[in-house]
Amino acid sequence: ESSIGITEYISETPGIKGSMKYRFSDFIVREVAMDKTVVCLTDMSGKLEGAPAQEVAEEGVDGFEKLESLVGKEVAARVKTLVEQDEVDGAAEIVLEADADKAHRTAVHTCIKQHFPKLTTDTVKVGSDQKTAVRIFSKVDNSKGRPNKRQRREAIFQGAKRDAKFIKFVLYKENLDTMAAVSIISKMVKTKGGTFSYAGTKDRRACTTQLVSAHRVDPFVLTDLNKRLRNICIGNLSVCEQTLKLGQLYGNRFQIILRDVQASEGSIEALCNSLKEKGFINYFGKQRFGTSSIPTYSIGREILHEDWEKAADLILCPRDGEKEESKTAREKF
Repeated sequence: ESSIGITEYISETPGIKGSMKYRFSDFIVREVAMDKTVVCLTDMSGKLEGAPAQEVAEEGVDGFEKLESLVGKEVAARVKTLVEQDEVDGAAEIVLEADADKAHRTAVHTCIKQHFPKLTTDTVKVGSDQKTAVRIFSKVDNSKGRPNKRQRREAIFQGAKRDAKFIKFVLYKENLDTMAAVSIISKMVKTKGGTFSYAGTKDRRACTTQLVSAHRVDPFVLTDLNKRLRNICIGNLSVCEQTLKLGQLYGNRFQIILRDVQASEGSIEALCNSLKEKGFINYFGKQRFGTSSIPTYSIGREILHEDWEKAADLILCPRDGEKEESKTAREKF
């Protein structure tokens, strides 16, 4: 590849011939994160690292008795009905009387969180004077019998660190480039592609693993996609404070299988020893110079020389293998 400067080699051993990327599974790429850990997909259970821990109930304490001591028998009885039937008096919530005592409101919130996993609480403004009151309501979306999307998001992000706004996950893909994989995921979770970000794109014809971050996307929806996705897997989810940015990686680790190798065992052993002891020159590959008959570096060189006319000529001159319309337009130029 002398046209792009690949002329020198560290090893003095003659080269060998073989087939690379014969199958996409012959080329395995694992991202290396900024902390130098190799990114691997090890957990597809949906377990979320960094999510708030579940409140633990006081041992030997009856939840209704505790609640009754805080809000009285009548309200405690209505809460019991809400727990058993997911609604009370035709509503899925109970708004308590206005309460100016913040410590008492906190005690009610804590009691509900510790003893009634089907319920959750928040505060609302009531009356013409807009005083603060505790609202108790079911976590269950009655139409589907499971927590709705808003409640799940609140449960995840509310108790985590104050600035935690992102879900980070490991993306494993086969025979797809990163942009295509992310596009498929964004369509399936019904959000914009810009919701997702990553440190770098990975090869299409390969099996690759990398980190991806998503802005306030429901992690349960993400892991549920594994049932429907083809050639894509999602796992190792965690809550994080910052999005991933382009270039925010230490590097990539490659595992490459060569097939149909034409060399003796001695030559192969000598090359492997040279690679281990001396390494290799990490040239920029041909893909970095463009794929058309006019290499991109030749245009870049004229731009650096500020020869704008020549740069424009190179951009617009006819090229081999183009569509007829493009060819005609270039010829007219």
